[in-house]
Amino acid sequence: MKNYGFLAVITVLTALGLGTSTSALAGSMRCGDNIVQRGQTFFEVLERCGKPDLEYDWDHRYVPGVEANLTEWVYEQGSNKFRRVLRFEEGRLRKIELRSKPELSLKSLD
Repeated sequence: MKNYGFLAVITVLTALGLGTSTSALAGSMRCGDNIVQRGQTFFEVLERCGKPDLEYDWDHRYVPGVEANLTEWVYEQGSNKFRRVLRFEEGRLRKIELRSKPELSLKSLD
């Protein structure tokens, strides 16, 4: 009997788009020797990674009467590396997203 387990896993990952996505989600991010992960506060991320390269916030309405304050921080990890976008909801890190490599550095806009 043949083992189709490996092929099944590859098929599922490909179908979900996890194999080639440039906006993949991650549960953690390395900042030098430190690691940040979902659930941490603004302060915990700030002390591990320093000030973000870009920060913006807005109120998001999930359903009528339910709003949350959302903040996104963008970190450039260096030349020729993917950007990281960290989304905070009500002051807690909820999502870390990998974005495409920048054509123009945010740091060059200063």
